[in-house]
Amino acid sequence: MSKIERLNARVAKLLTVAVHEVLEVVRETVSEYQEKTARTQRENESLRRRLQELQDKVKRGNIAGAQPAAFSVSGAKSFLEQQHN
Repeated sequence: MSKIERLNARVAKLLTVAVHEVLEVVRETVSEYQEKTARTQRENESLRRRLQELQDKVKRGNIAGAQPAAFSVSGAKSFLEQQHN
């Protein structure tokens, strides 16, 4: 095997190792993003359910003859934060 062929083989081996290392980092990153996405989706679903429950309570209150509740965005946000904690 000539010097050029040995050098070529060594470079090819180093490149292969580097590609495998990069692919592993990419796999780990994708896995982390998938986990974060799944957590966010679960949290969003939980918040949707809470919102639906609040809307149902407001509707029941209105049907029972109570005055409509006035919710501000900041009031609803603080309520949800309290419920979340």
